[in-house]
Amino acid sequence: MKLIHWLALFLLFYFPLYGGFDNPAFSARSAALANGYPASTAGRDGFLINPALSSYASGFYAALSHSRLYGLKELQYAGGTVVHPVGPFGAAFSIENLGSSLYRETSLTLNTSKSFLNNYLSVGFSLHYYQISVAHYGNSSAAALSLGCQYRVLENLYIGAALTNINRPALNGYRDEIPQVTRLGLQYQNSSTFITHLSIEKDSWYPPEVTIAAEYIMYKGLALRSGFSSEISRPSLGIMLHVSRIEIDYALQHHFELGNTHFIGIAFRS
Repeated sequence: MKLIHWLALFLLFYFPLYGGFDNPAFSARSAALANGYPASTAGRDGFLINPALSSYASGFYAALSHSRLYGLKELQYAGGTVVHPVGPFGAAFSIENLGSSLYRETSLTLNTSKSFLNNYLSVGFSLHYYQISVAHYGNSSAAALSLGCQYRVLENLYIGAALTNINRPALNGYRDEIPQVTRLGLQYQNSSTFITHLSIEKDSWYPPEVTIAAEYIMYKGLALRSGFSSEISRPSLGIMLHVSRIEIDYALQHHFELGNTHFIGIAFRS
């Protein structure tokens, strides 16, 4: 058992993966779209990619998500998200946990955003609290700020940009523990049922990554999603079922060296 624990730590710190608050996805939707939607107009969990996107919240939204990275119980992820409009502002909150009793990452995010220029421009910011807990070594924490914007270029074309962890927070005195991420993306709604996303992401740890993703709304209660990222090649597929006010999401991401990760989520929308 200890061998498995140390293997999990090795994966987190030494393999080009997603340790240090750089997870492959924070929900089944984000997994299916490979996190490639910084210009999205869906007021769900997009504020975790671009803080400006909570401005599209049209009502109360609450979601729970769960996954085991590559099937390892030592790399369990659980997250909760709440989004709600407050007057002219969008407001959101999330809590995320990754790991086990040996090593655990916890992050809290508080977000707000607002639209301007007759809803052509949205601007938002997020405050983050990060904590790492290592068994027998204690805890370390840091705070960070993220900014984002989105602009409607044409009737069906949007552009979004975000800079995550602007202040480059330090854990244990090391600023490289938490990555600074720059994102730029486009959303084009080809029709009322088909949406495409294109994004470029530059993580302070890795070379630039290009992501392409698409959503197909088969009918009001069923949607199919897919995405692909270039740097750490991981194709993904997902499906969403909407019944009354409940959304059930499932996604599968495939890593060509480490295998599959399954993501599940359930959400309530008013």
